[in-house]
Amino acid sequence: MTSRYGNVIVDTKIRQLQKLLTTILFCFITPQPGQQQRKTETFLFSRYSKTIYDKTSISEKYTNMMTPHKGINYDTGFEPYGPANSSRKTFDIEVVRREMQIIAFDLHCTHIRITGADPDRIAIAARQAVEAGMIVWFSPFPCNLSPHELVSYFVNCARKAEEIHKISAGTVFVLGCELSLFNSGFLPGSHLLERSQAFAEFDKWQPAMNKTLKEFFAKAVPEIRQYFHGNITYAAGEWEDIDWSFFDIVSVDLYRAKHNLAYYELQLKNYMVHNKPVAITEFGCCALYGAAKLGGNATFTVLSIQGDILVVNEGWQYSEEEQVNYLKELFSIFTATGVRVAFWFTFADYEKLYSDDKSHNLDMASYGVVQMLGQSGKTYPGMQWEPRKVFWEISQV
Repeated sequence: MTSRYGNVIVDTKIRQLQKLLTTILFCFITPQPGQQQRKTETFLFSRYSKTIYDKTSISEKYTNMMTPHKGINYDTGFEPYGPANSSRKTFDIEVVRREMQIIAFDLHCTHIRITGADPDRIAIAARQAVEAGMIVWFSPFPCNLSPHELVSYFVNCARKAEEIHKISAGTVFVLGCELSLFNSGFLPGSHLLERSQAFAEFDKWQPAMNKTLKEFFAKAVPEIRQYFHGNITYAAGEWEDIDWSFFDIVSVDLYRAKHNLAYYELQLKNYMVHNKPVAITEFGCCALYGAAKLGGNATFTVLSIQGDILVVNEGWQYSEEEQVNYLKELFSIFTATGVRVAFWFTFADYEKLYSDDKSHNLDMASYGVVQMLGQSGKTYPGMQWEPRKVFWEISQV
């Protein structure tokens, strides 16, 4: 379960979600008192595969592997709480064009995963990415739709993605992201809060969730292939057991954090058994001391809600080195395991602005490789941000 997304304006349900996430965060993989760590590992992997691997480091087993293609996530507007709370309220094509050039020529990324709720925005950004010479992963990110609604939504997205595929043969269509959490019909609950509560009873809902996901993909993927003629994948949550026979590429949002630090490489190995290319569609951390242990769960750990705004909890200290070290360590693991492409999350958290007031400096909870300023930066005049250290580190990977 991830909580890396958050917005400034929030409602009562989000307040409740913040409290809930604190209590159930990773409860389905945390050892109970008196349990051995090995038992937890066995439980974890039994959810993903019938095979339980030994603890030998994958880095010791794989040598002379090629470095993965370097990718980054690019947000066009994520709307789990509705359009009014979009993660990118302003979408300027000239800014998008310039950012794509910077990502391609200064970050030296060869692949870009373009996400968002609006397929038209994704298509606009995708054309700019292709012009800059990058391979596009066209990644619509719907929220709060039923399985039936999702099929029609994805068909519309596939039509637009095929237009990009016609001008760039390497274009990949990503058929959603962590659907079980962000959409209805896979877990009990009509909204994110209610669906999150299911994580407290993992054994109870997991079989039905996986069955519903399989049924959905069995229907949706053939529909999508009628309109999109390139490779298709899905950005899975690590709690989802996906039938990868439907897809051309195995993809997972896989953050290393405190809960999986001891067996992160084993998780990766489990995705390698399908004889298909493996992609990491999300990995990254915030620029804070200790953020590497939070993985994808920083937003509602670093931030709290006061009134109708998010504020930074006391005790957190800014550290750009945290992102740099996380990038180096994980990219080394990806190289050792044979991951084909890895996408850092994310280029920019557009609505998490820097503030001199530490309690309101939402940039502290940003996963971006740039720091959002709300005014023109110095390195790239006209861009409303400044690069962090990890920006320059990615450029050298």
